[in-house]
Amino acid sequence: MIEESTYPKSVFIKLFDNKRTFFYEIIKEGTYPLAEQLYYTKNPKHPIPHNYIVKTQYGKAMHTVKCSIEYMEKRPLYKICFGDNFAREEFNKMKEIGKNQNRNQSNRKNKGKISGPLLFGLKLLSVEQVRKTMSLDLKIRPFDELGNSQKRRKILGLSQRVLDIVEKEKGNTFHPDDQIKLKQIKFETYDDIYEINFGKLGKIEEMKKIEAVVKSLDRGHISREAYRSLARIEDLPRENVICDSRQKINAEMKKKVPMTLVDLLQPTAFEPITGNPDITDSTIIMNMLESIGKGGQRRITDILNYIIPLYIEKGILIPRRSTLHIRISGDGRNVGRKVKHVMITMTLLNDLNGLQKPDNHYTLVLYPGAETYDSLRNALAPLISDLNVLKERGFYQIGGNHWPVELYFSSDWKFLAICLGMKAANAQYFCPWCDCSKNDIITTSKTINKSMDDIKINYKQINGHIKEPLFYMIPLQNWVVDELHIFLRITDRLWELMISDLRRETADEEIWKAKILLEMQRLNISFQFWHEKNTNNLLYTSLMGPDKLKILKGFDLFAVFQSITRAIQIRALWDQFNELYHLMQDKKTTGEFFRYKAKSWLDAFTAPSTGHPNRSNFVRGMYRVQDITPYIHVLCNHAAEFLEIHHEFGLAAFSCSPVEKKNHMQVCLYFQNTLKDGGNKNSRKSAILEMLEHENRQLYFASNKVPNFLKKSKKYRLQ
Repeated sequence: MIEESTYPKSVFIKLFDNKRTFFYEIIKEGTYPLAEQLYYTKNPKHPIPHNYIVKTQYGKAMHTVKCSIEYMEKRPLYKICFGDNFAREEFNKMKEIGKNQNRNQSNRKNKGKISGPLLFGLKLLSVEQVRKTMSLDLKIRPFDELGNSQKRRKILGLSQRVLDIVEKEKGNTFHPDDQIKLKQIKFETYDDIYEINFGKLGKIEEMKKIEAVVKSLDRGHISREAYRSLARIEDLPRENVICDSRQKINAEMKKKVPMTLVDLLQPTAFEPITGNPDITDSTIIMNMLESIGKGGQRRITDILNYIIPLYIEKGILIPRRSTLHIRISGDGRNVGRKVKHVMITMTLLNDLNGLQKPDNHYTLVLYPGAETYDSLRNALAPLISDLNVLKERGFYQIGGNHWPVELYFSSDWKFLAICLGMKAANAQYFCPWCDCSKNDIITTSKTINKSMDDIKINYKQINGHIKEPLFYMIPLQNWVVDELHIFLRITDRLWELMISDLRRETADEEIWKAKILLEMQRLNISFQFWHEKNTNNLLYTSLMGPDKLKILKGFDLFAVFQSITRAIQIRALWDQFNELYHLMQDKKTTGEFFRYKAKSWLDAFTAPSTGHPNRSNFVRGMYRVQDITPYIHVLCNHAAEFLEIHHEFGLAAFSCSPVEKKNHMQVCLYFQNTLKDGGNKNSRKSAILEMLEHENRQLYFASNKVPNFLKKSKKYRLQ
């Protein structure tokens, strides 16, 4: 027979002789199985393909059938579809094809035979040649000898067959409502793993995944190098994709919350920091010193425009009903003994449940340098201007909403005194809120008797004030003491006084030092004593708040004191202060009750001695008036006032703990890398800028509801 064919250029082929003519349309040419599994037709021998489909026309009536061959259980299965839309089908052995098919096609009147290989087009040499070439390329040659395009074609072909089987069989196992879809499969060959994903790429879902990764990297402060290593181990987006997404977020947020980098006027020489350094890492200190003079700012109005919709969505703010209660805070971290990292933040007191989270305190001003009045006045000039406008006019949100504004301020004593233009806490007139002097420090009847308007105009005539207050638009009663620093500084004084008692009781300090160290070990607190060089003064570990609270509650004074009476006195005083601290944190505490409790505690603190010193009934008193600190004065005089004035929020809402935590974390993370503000001049980026970009990205993640994690697929293993 003669074959007219241009296959594979055209899928239509004609095969004829003097008696018969067949027309073929190759729908799927198929492939040949491995040699040991391959079947052949009888004389002449033609290999029988797998996954083969052809449409055949024959006879004077131009009968049309669709024939297919598929290997099932390692043997070829022949299928013929005929009738309207090929709705009828038969499965046959090759030798029966002619008889059965002719009988069906001619209503059992035509008893002629048709060759099975002819009907199925198995004698088409052009198709057989192409099929043999494909089989050699894709099946017979080892996979590692194939080119990349051949490997891809082979893997995709196998994947398609797997998909076909799943689509065919899923109805036998799952309910139609289950909507089972094959999403991904993996193949392993030699040392390579191939992952095939089915369906169109969901760009939105992919973008969510990438942004979730960026958010996680920010939260964990994972470096680019570390992420590259993780991406090689786990199925994660490429590092350059993550980097591009981060830069895209930075660019978008820079338009909405612009960052301004400014050169600040800083002194060339710094006074040594007398307090203990918060950070002692030499690399951080060096990079911080190199960054002096570079400050960063964000406008408070830009941040409000961005975050207010989030607070409205959460139900925290209600348009035309709520007032924006904006709290300004400041903190300076001691980096070594030369320089500080100064941070000014704002938060909304309206969000009472979120005030203890550092991310809810938004950085306004950031700079490394001196924590002085002049440095702050220089850095805060734009913020002071914005706060003036907010105080006078309220906040006009983009989009039309107008919000009344109430301003507050809270920080530690030193920062607060600097912003008020006051002398230090050891001055004769030390109190920011009243006219108390050192001579009257024992009194418990002082109230807030200063006003911000008077201080702004007549600060030179008011005792203790030497400069105009920076935040003069904030009423003095809204300059709220930080309850955390009340606790920290008073516990420091109680500990110092206890050490003095031990010195008086036992001359050999090694004895009571050993007892204290044993007690600290019992409480699982890291603590050490040492002597300062040159002066030989006894120093000891500066503890954090949680450890101080643990000592206040659980330190066994009876284990370190020889005098049981003294241990009982000190324990009673410590327990009373612990009660005061918790009352101060409780919104339900009334000012009157707290004032009574505070006065009782101060009376116990200054209790005089009783009895005669030379007789057995002598009980030594507690402490002197000179031992009362400014924080004790505030505790016993003004804390009750603040509880009454700000009962809506409670004093815990003014804690600076999250601000200090935020400042400490940023300094450690962004100045520990030696390339910050250094390295290649053209590629380096200011650490201040990186901090502000990081802050902007947190706003983006919150606004766009970027998840902290994505739902993981359930994994099973079939062995």
